[in-house]
Amino acid sequence: PADAPISAERLSADVRTLASTPFGGRAPGTPGEAKTVEWLIAQFKAAGLEPGGENGGWVQSVPLIRTRTGEGPITANGMAWTAGRDVYLST
Repeated sequence: PADAPISAERLSADVRTLASTPFGGRAPGTPGEAKTVEWLIAQFKAAGLEPGGENGGWVQSVPLIRTRTGEGPITANGMAWTAGRDVYLST
């Protein structure tokens, strides 16, 4: 029920579960993410919640975009720069 007291033991157990080795770090696009999503959905169902995602589902599509700087020389205004020493680049 919505007015049930919050259980420190339950929260601790949930955090231990999600942080455990079988969940593999939970990073996006990994088997650990899929396992985490399945676990969360099971918890939502057990709490009596209803899905509100796309097409009546529990989840929604979110494009994963990853960028990173390339290797090699950096030149600006005719000057050579060394990443990490002369300039810091981040995405």
